[in-house]
Amino acid sequence: MKKIFTIILLGSFALTSAAQSADADLVYSKARSFYESGRFDSCEVYSRRAISSGSGRTKNEAYKLLALSRLEQGDLEGASTWVDRLLAYDPYYTPSINDPTRFIDMIDERKRIDSGITTASRQAESVDEAPVPVTLITEDMIRHSGAQTLQELLCLYVPGMSIAQGTEANIAMHGIAGLSQENILILQDGHRLNGQSTNAEAVGPRNALDKIQQIEVLRGPASSLYGNVALTAVVNIITRKGAMMNGTRISGLVGTRNTWGTSFTIGGGNNVVDLLGWGNVYASEGFKHQIGSSTLYSGAYNRRPSYDIGVKARWRDFSITFNSQRSKSVPYVNMMQVSESLNAMDFFNKSYEEKYDVPENYNYDKYRNIKSNGPGITRTNHHLNVDYTHSFDNIELKASGFLSLEQTDFYNVMGDSVDVNSGALVMMMLSLTNSSLPSAEVIQQGVYAIKSLPGVIRYRNVFQTLDWENISFGGQVQLSAKYNLLGHGNIMFGGQYEHFALTDASLSLGGDKAYYSDSYASTANLAESVSGMTTMNDIFQDGMEDVYSCYVQVKHYFTDRFIFNGGLRYDHKVRFSDDRLNKLSPRASVIYKFNNGLSARASYNYSFVDAPYIYRASTIKLLSGGSGLAPERMMSYQVGVSYHRPGSKLSAEINGFYNHVEDLITINGKSEYLFTNAGKVKQIGVDGSVQYVSHRLIANGNVTWQRFMSANGFITMNSASLGMPKIMGNVMVAGAPYVGKGTGFFGAGKLWLRATVNVQGTTWYQQSDELATQFSALFYTVAKAQNAGNTYKFDVFNKFIEVKPQVVVGVGVGYEWKHLDIDVTLKNITNNEYKIGSLLCDGVPRNGREVLGKLTFKF
Repeated sequence: MKKIFTIILLGSFALTSAAQSADADLVYSKARSFYESGRFDSCEVYSRRAISSGSGRTKNEAYKLLALSRLEQGDLEGASTWVDRLLAYDPYYTPSINDPTRFIDMIDERKRIDSGITTASRQAESVDEAPVPVTLITEDMIRHSGAQTLQELLCLYVPGMSIAQGTEANIAMHGIAGLSQENILILQDGHRLNGQSTNAEAVGPRNALDKIQQIEVLRGPASSLYGNVALTAVVNIITRKGAMMNGTRISGLVGTRNTWGTSFTIGGGNNVVDLLGWGNVYASEGFKHQIGSSTLYSGAYNRRPSYDIGVKARWRDFSITFNSQRSKSVPYVNMMQVSESLNAMDFFNKSYEEKYDVPENYNYDKYRNIKSNGPGITRTNHHLNVDYTHSFDNIELKASGFLSLEQTDFYNVMGDSVDVNSGALVMMMLSLTNSSLPSAEVIQQGVYAIKSLPGVIRYRNVFQTLDWENISFGGQVQLSAKYNLLGHGNIMFGGQYEHFALTDASLSLGGDKAYYSDSYASTANLAESVSGMTTMNDIFQDGMEDVYSCYVQVKHYFTDRFIFNGGLRYDHKVRFSDDRLNKLSPRASVIYKFNNGLSARASYNYSFVDAPYIYRASTIKLLSGGSGLAPERMMSYQVGVSYHRPGSKLSAEINGFYNHVEDLITINGKSEYLFTNAGKVKQIGVDGSVQYVSHRLIANGNVTWQRFMSANGFITMNSASLGMPKIMGNVMVAGAPYVGKGTGFFGAGKLWLRATVNVQGTTWYQQSDELATQFSALFYTVAKAQNAGNTYKFDVFNKFIEVKPQVVVGVGVGYEWKHLDIDVTLKNITNNEYKIGSLLCDGVPRNGREVLGKLTFKF
């Protein structure tokens, strides 16, 4: 009997709800008919009734109808009120492509103004309450930037961030950079993207920009929250929510330099379920540079395209993300450049070169694929992340876990035709493996071995490949609670565990053919060994590493205007060599908010980044820093003022900083190992930005002045690091001079025009690279031995080349119409190919003029 009663009761409830829903739909239909006939007063009456009795989509549409009705009557303030109520009811509401342009603009503008951040304190907050300076890059800023890579985007919008040339696409924050991007922590939805073996994350095209909702950049250290790698800045890529898309976007890209790409983004959902999928493929021949008889590339992602594929799903409090990425970039450096800048021939008998006319050159186009890759660096990563979030009254619980598989392939060009003299460098690489002798003595033995061979050996298309794979996994639990004591605030506790293991590694040397002038057995054997492929598998010491971390953070409001934000993190790392690394990372900041939208901030932060595993574990001394290589450390003091008034279209900020960095990892051939903690710098600077956003105009400008007060073991010139100007700035302006109010392609579209300007002051680069300079002492020892004790003067030169102040201008035009977006970008319109300083070679030409066209379909 109870079951029958329950069924009848539930059935009655369902029928009642269905009847109410049907009534609400009927009321809304009447409101719609009144709107279409121009009877706006009646439309408003019936729309209000639909809101009171309806739910879900019906309620959304009723709110929209009220906003549209007010727009038709010219009441912008009233329309704005109903838009606010619509977004308050459904924050994920996305207008239809067929909606009036003015309504779409109002929705987009309100979302831009209300954008908050979560990265600075691991909790939702406004930009003016963040404990460190924050740059927020919105979806519209991304769309109008003309950028194709994360590197371009960050260097355009983030004060103090600039291009740093290394072994691949790289960025620097306030002039601090490594051989790759290993000092800035890059996250995706709060999860680490930086590799566990290298600390590096490629900032080229492998991060699809179409999937991004916004990017939050912390311009300062953040180890107190995120631990390792967050040395100079944190970049958090926030992906779209499927519910905010409710559709599909497909894009195609073509451009000069054989550039092409394609991408798709698909999403949908509601407050319970959300699904987002994306895919992106990109390739470019890059800019070809002829250096004597050699051919090098900059900005090249060729032979094998880069990609970014992923899916993110949420059900209630659970979410899961799988992301697979690959980057394939050609570095503007190789071993032959190193040998030339070392003047390596001066240490040997030059008559070999003169007698046999041995050429030294390098052309990436001549080299065959190995493991489906051409010359360059290939990084492949697979990430699986699981998240759980739940709120209990004033307490919020967050838990997450991750699994990461990484593979790195470094295919290095060593010379199209290498003679016996430069072949000594190849032998040095082999002879240094597992050697207990000092570097100089080992090099000397390698040189004697080569010199003793009769005749001249010529190796065709000699190469080196360095490959390794690793796995890492871990988890994190975080608990935050609100409290009321001497004001009010939020306290957060968290714990984290990470495990890393190297699973495979190998170093190979080889070439396509070998020629030798005399048929001696020893010469033939050497030629045969290099003509094929010589492989070693013990280039890294086997081992695993574990990190145990805990942290606490307090955000306390003494008043609604006066805020304290402090945190402390403890990291305990067990290295593969059984060393124990213990680090405390404190942070403290105070913020005062004035009535008129102004706020002032003062902060102190300490951060660190541990030396990469491959530097510490390498058995080849020319690639190693030894197991005792220490973490890089940074202390930063910042003071700033910002203007972020709610509802205002204008925002601005200015920030002063003092950074003290110690134990920077630099290249030093005088020690037993290549890498050492020799760098120590002190710098000061000021950066600022201003932004104006409306539905027809987006303008953003930033400027930075930075000066190195002192630098030991870190090369600077005129108080600036190589390739990094003391003064630099960027401007991006995008406006819509035409917004159609009619019908058809030309009558109902929206035209956008934009311009970007990059300005930088005087920069410097070395004519001889850093590697050559640091190796000079080793080769000087060899030279003395080769000359039987006679004094041999090695001309070590550090000639700095001045690059005059530069201006790089780009323009673009876009047209939006219903389901179609067309965009054309012209970068570097004056074809300005000035050089950028590098730690590895003589300066890398900046990319020249480039034309790109993009077509996007939305449905």
